[in-house]
Amino acid sequence: MAVLIALGVPVGLFSLAVIIGRAFYILYYVPSQSMEPTFQVGDQFLVDKNGSHPPVVGDIVVVRAKDHVRIVRVVALADDRVEMRDGIPLVNGVAAHQRPDGEATMTIAEQTVTAQRFIEQLPHERGTHRVLDTGYTEGDDIAPVVVPAAHFFALGDNRDNAADSRYGDMQFGLGMPPVTDIIGKAVFVYGSRDRLRRWSRPQ
Repeated sequence: MAVLIALGVPVGLFSLAVIIGRAFYILYYVPSQSMEPTFQVGDQFLVDKNGSHPPVVGDIVVVRAKDHVRIVRVVALADDRVEMRDGIPLVNGVAAHQRPDGEATMTIAEQTVTAQRFIEQLPHERGTHRVLDTGYTEGDDIAPVVVPAAHFFALGDNRDNAADSRYGDMQFGLGMPPVTDIIGKAVFVYGSRDRLRRWSRPQ
């Protein structure tokens, strides 16, 4: 699940606010695997809370979800028709483009699992990003849904281990949240066990 716990001391969600220029940032860290390989467990990253720019496809956003927050990737926006076929997202009938990018290993429920890694480009996404596929799950195939006005559809990059817009409350999922629930966009990896990833832009 893409649950985040931020750094700091307020009750509930813990955060450290930082003023940098005219932008307002909050520092979060990632406790789960739902956005691997983009974010690793323990990564700390800065979120830009400047709300003047609406989300676009491919953005990595932090969003409110009941009594916690989650980090997800924006896949579709209001009025878009979204479905999943064999693990591939389709938006308005156009499939995301994926190409193989090797393998990755992770630990799930104390077991080592090998995942296939892909470079993906969503319909209308400007760049590309990497996703993981550990095999078939129920979220690999979902019937078409239309994103309501002022809402968005999001996925985790670790597709088979993310409670995202494919799942509702009964499955501890995110559903399709309103755009107003977005706290901000992830802009920089601030800290990581991998020193080469520090101060990099998540893609």
